[in-house]
Amino acid sequence: YRTWVATEPVQCLGNPWERDWLERHGNDYEAYPRDPASQNAIVREYYARFGVDITDIVSIPKYQVVCAACSCPRGDTFYLYVRDRDVGTMLFLGYRREAPYRPQPGDTTLIGVYQYTGYDSTGSPLITGTLTFVCRETTSVSGTWALNGPAGYGPQVGMGTFVGEIHGNVVGLNLNPGWADNNVVLNGEMENGTYAGRWEWITFAGVTYTGNFTAVKRPSPPRTFLPVIR
Repeated sequence: YRTWVATEPVQCLGNPWERDWLERHGNDYEAYPRDPASQNAIVREYYARFGVDITDIVSIPKYQVVCAACSCPRGDTFYLYVRDRDVGTMLFLGYRREAPYRPQPGDTTLIGVYQYTGYDSTGSPLITGTLTFVCRETTSVSGTWALNGPAGYGPQVGMGTFVGEIHGNVVGLNLNPGWADNNVVLNGEMENGTYAGRWEWITFAGVTYTGNFTAVKRPSPPRTFLPVIR
């Protein structure tokens, strides 16, 4: 029998298997393999020295925006599938029991238009409009936004596209994919057609402004059937 264990890796090749490889290769950061197959082989080889057998490795994105420090998470959750008898060793090494979330194919309950309200730090409505969830893959979502409000609270006024991740009922969105220093992100939970949580405007200086938000899914329009004329 086997069990999934998980951890959040850090940046800058600072994880145990990466540090071990660097120590055995003259700390040559440029030579560290970048292709997934080689990186997974390094992980398996490292933990084999602890007697741990790994049959599957999965990386699932968790954060759209991460801090720049090497001690910060690199933005994903790292899952290893190990024998039950190896779980104790992995827990000792800092892992936890957790399986990757994999929704059933065809799960489209998230898809649709949501009426959005973003609030300022005092709880007053600030930004209003719509979020439209267009596409959902296993753990990723994408769509469009059309929002109105005052300037000075980050790039969330006008129209744009978003990308994000979903794990269970937890949904994180980035309203400005491809930007590195001026992002509005939403992090919240989806329950019974309501997406609610916290929005943040993040720049190189950190979180510049934040507030709560709610987004309520609009009912689907009724289907209209035309009479058949024979």
